[in-house]
Amino acid sequence: MKKLQIGVMGSAADLNYSEDALSFSKKLGKLIAESGNTLVYGAEKDYTSLSTEAAKVASKNGGITVGVAGGKDKNVYGEFRPTVLINSGLEIGGGREFNPFNFKTKYVD
Repeated sequence: MKKLQIGVMGSAADLNYSEDALSFSKKLGKLIAESGNTLVYGAEKDYTSLSTEAAKVASKNGGITVGVAGGKDKNVYGEFRPTVLINSGLEIGGGREFNPFNFKTKYVD
């Protein structure tokens, strides 16, 4: 069976999430790891999140985790580090939305 890259995403607008939401994210991380798939999430610089909690549990259960972080450095919040950390180069706080000029891509008509 083909392996999948499963994205676990959420909003950082409300960090006062419930215990049920936290429990669900941890169960999800464990299921992704046990299924042999890869968990992809947004690696936060300033706080933890539900997707980071899912990644922590996936990692503890032998899963591969890929964190996508804003900015150009490898600093992420807390002690946990994903298997692979991708720095997007997009700075946090305005300009994180897609801007084709942030990428070195040649467009062909």
